[in-house]
Amino acid sequence: MVPTPTTKTVKLKLKKATPSVEQRKQTRNDAQQAAEALQADVDVALDDLHTIVENLALRHNRSEDFIAEQLHLGGHVIKQKRAPGLNNAYAHCEARSANEWLHDESKVMIRAIIEEAKELGGYEHLKPEQKQALVNALEESRAVDDTGIVRRPLAQLHDTRIVLERVCRELQNLHYRCGIEIILYGVRGNPAHHSAPVLLMTPKAETFIGTVLGLKGSLVLTQFEAFALNGLTGVLRSHEERRNFMKSYISKTIKEQIQLLANDSTLRMEFRHYEKKIVEEKGIVITGWTYHKFVSPSDFKKLADIKELYDAIRAGTCKATQLSSEDWQARIVSNKLRAAHGEPVYAPEPPASKKRKTSACDAREEEEEEEEEEEVADEVAEVE
Repeated sequence: MVPTPTTKTVKLKLKKATPSVEQRKQTRNDAQQAAEALQADVDVALDDLHTIVENLALRHNRSEDFIAEQLHLGGHVIKQKRAPGLNNAYAHCEARSANEWLHDESKVMIRAIIEEAKELGGYEHLKPEQKQALVNALEESRAVDDTGIVRRPLAQLHDTRIVLERVCRELQNLHYRCGIEIILYGVRGNPAHHSAPVLLMTPKAETFIGTVLGLKGSLVLTQFEAFALNGLTGVLRSHEERRNFMKSYISKTIKEQIQLLANDSTLRMEFRHYEKKIVEEKGIVITGWTYHKFVSPSDFKKLADIKELYDAIRAGTCKATQLSSEDWQARIVSNKLRAAHGEPVYAPEPPASKKRKTSACDAREEEEEEEEEEEVADEVAEVE
């Protein structure tokens, strides 16, 4: 009997082809592009999530961390991964400016930037330094939220009272232990807050305030609170004091603005020869002027007119602006044509025989007036 032959199946192991250098490079590029696309989508999602969390926090007067936890997101994760963006900063500042920043003196510039953005048709048209100011304001607000300060007035009142009581107690103990003399004034800086003023003075400090300075501690505390809430207008009682302060502030601010735009620290504001020496020579104009005449604040008659211009300058609606080259040349041509038709564009020159004497007198008077205003402004700066 012939045996049946058996067959064996042999499996051949084929080696995978080794990818070429170009193929490996393409694989790496594809992986990198996929990772970048994923990260871009994550950034957009985080941006959207942060906007949602911030809007909910503002609407319901809660912290961003609380809202994020309610959404099971973890607020600290979002903050670590997403830096403040301009769109978030603008939305945040716009919402705050309409509510809790409405009467906050420290946010005057932010409110002015928001209004300017609305006039320009969007925050994209703002200057770089204005955009950065909005981002800085958002970062400051987040820092405040991180310290545990909430926006509810009653919670702020409680927080302030507890902290100041602890501080005063520790300072008094320090005085008893080491003999340290202490003067402490604590007042609210925002009308929305309801904290009572706090005064702490050790015996020698009280004697110093009353005998050497000739002041009463409680009166200083009251005036300090008025200053913190309303600026110098809160402590300047007479109309004359308020008038002089606001005039000085207007002149000093405008002069500093035109010096900055012209890059000339010696440039002076020329109200009488404004069109010739400021507009035509430097290409700078003053926009948002509220008074019916363009004259020096020293010539204003009514306190209400001074106050209106003072408020406009503080809000940034009245300011010095640099004209574009086209607008500059057009303004010069327009001035010449108006002057040719008899309009009083330029101030009349003094008679030739008295020109030198008159100019010298005028210059001296202007210098004295400017020195007086600068003295007042320096005193104001020291107080502030």
